[in-house]
Amino acid sequence: MTKTATPDSATKVGDTVTYSFRATNIGNVTVRNVTVNEGAFSGTGTLSEINCPAGARSLAPGDSVTCTATYTLTQADVDAGMVTNTATVSGDTPGGPPVTSPPSTTTVNVPADPSLTITKTSDTTTITRAGQEITYSFAVANTGNVTIDDVEVQDQDFTGTGALSAITCPSSSVAPGDTLTCTATYTVTQADVDAGNLSNTATATGNPPGGGDPVVPETPSTVIVPVTPVASIGVVKSANVTSESNFTAGKTITYSFVATNTGNVTLSNVSIEEQAFSGTGELSTIDCPAAAASVAPEAQVTCTATYTLTQEDVNAGEVTNAAVAHGTPPSTVPGGELTSTPSNAVVPTPQNASMTVVKTSDVQKISKVGQKVTYSFRVTNTGNVTITDPKITDTGFSGTGTLSAITCPAAGDSLAPGEAITCTATYAVTQADLDSGSLRNSATVTGNTPGGPPVAPSPPSTVNVPTDPQGSITVVKTADHKTVAGVGQTIRYNFAVTNTGNITIRNAQIEDRDFTGTGKLSAITCPADISTLAPGATVDCTATYVTTAADVTAGAISNSAVVAGDPPFGGGRIPSDPSTAVVTLKPGPSGLAFTGASVETPIGIALILLLGGAALFTITRRRRRA
Repeated sequence: MTKTATPDSATKVGDTVTYSFRATNIGNVTVRNVTVNEGAFSGTGTLSEINCPAGARSLAPGDSVTCTATYTLTQADVDAGMVTNTATVSGDTPGGPPVTSPPSTTTVNVPADPSLTITKTSDTTTITRAGQEITYSFAVANTGNVTIDDVEVQDQDFTGTGALSAITCPSSSVAPGDTLTCTATYTVTQADVDAGNLSNTATATGNPPGGGDPVVPETPSTVIVPVTPVASIGVVKSANVTSESNFTAGKTITYSFVATNTGNVTLSNVSIEEQAFSGTGELSTIDCPAAAASVAPEAQVTCTATYTLTQEDVNAGEVTNAAVAHGTPPSTVPGGELTSTPSNAVVPTPQNASMTVVKTSDVQKISKVGQKVTYSFRVTNTGNVTITDPKITDTGFSGTGTLSAITCPAAGDSLAPGEAITCTATYAVTQADLDSGSLRNSATVTGNTPGGPPVAPSPPSTVNVPTDPQGSITVVKTADHKTVAGVGQTIRYNFAVTNTGNITIRNAQIEDRDFTGTGKLSAITCPADISTLAPGATVDCTATYVTTAADVTAGAISNSAVVAGDPPFGGGRIPSDPSTAVVTLKPGPSGLAFTGASVETPIGIALILLLGGAALFTITRRRRRA
């Protein structure tokens, strides 16, 4: 057996190798059932079937036959550097044992050609500010014919002043023709922006199969991200004049100059230049802090100067002042020193017109109708200009009566700053005021300024005078007879209900208690106006009762009553003390009904007639004046 390979050397994955198996009968007898047997094969793929020509199953002495098979190289074969293959041939002899040839081996060499390239890119085309994040990508391509392991990317010649993150790769191995993309991030510093650009160079290394020198790209890859510089400065000038006391001659004004770096590059030597100034005095030197030597983007420095107002300034009505800021950008930015647009500060001498009013009352509590309340209004000029014709407006008055006119002293027609006057008004308390629980009153004041608009109304001042509610009610129960004789006599009870307090009582109700009569007392009837009972008012309610034999036997009838009503502002009901009426009973003359008096005297008869006439009126009402 002689085994050969065509070609005997390959270069890449997918190359096809054709194996030839030449079998020769070197004996002196015919060999039948000739078979080619594949032995050790180092290929990682699959060898095709071995094909032999027709009639090759029998070989006469000295004859030969050639069989073939094919094989396609895999990446593992290329990485191994060679593919070896061993074969034998066997057959049957006439009447003898089978014969097998010695093995024949062929080797196909695959020379290794390791190669890498690297391409570095950035997701950012331009840098505009510190803090901007840049993502770098490192595309490592395997341009050779063997797998490269242990791939690493090394960053070289990085001009950034910060720290680049670790470079991360999805794998450490890259096959021929494949690309491994690794990444890293970087946060731009202000020094990077000031430098004008950010340059970064990278290379890669890896190990070929079977050892050997590391593979390195022939050329490193560099990416440069330029900066788009913006050099700009601004200034805002202001004065610390905040109160009326600052607007007089001799007062000192402090000017503040806030210079801001409005660009994206650092500015050095920031300074302030004073321009148009209307003051008639001398402005001090402008003082800037040490931080003005270097001002980062968006940072500010505040410089200051002072000025003392002259009388001429006050007379002029205002002091105007303009200033600009200067700063120098880095040398990478063309144009040289910067100058801001001017900023103006105007210090006026304004009219600060304001007034206050404090309202008070001469009474602490209201206790009766007609009580006189005197209100005092303390008006003060709290501004810096004279105010004329002060006018007090009473607002939010809860009284149900009429407040008197507010009177002020004649000298109050004109108030200098800090001056005050006291005005007054009076009011007579009504019953509705007492019932409301309190008397609330608010006031504001305004006036006229010299040649200007009226003074804005002052904050309201409120005084709240509470009432001294004294809820009290009484009932007096009486009977039209102290003594009656016999059964069937009618007794008329009267309930005199009186509001003895100082507030209106509503929904008064009488409750009859402890009635010893054995019969039934009639319903108590009252006039409709018992539902609202003013202080001092009295309402009479009535009820009737007819005596029984048991009452006569008992000898007396006792009856008590109480009354209760609601106060006007809520809360619990107001009860009275009980009132009791006792009627004595005695047996009447045999066979005659008792009429309520002795039949033996004309006076008794007259009294009976009088009471009979009074029965036509069951309800009377009396008003008792306090």
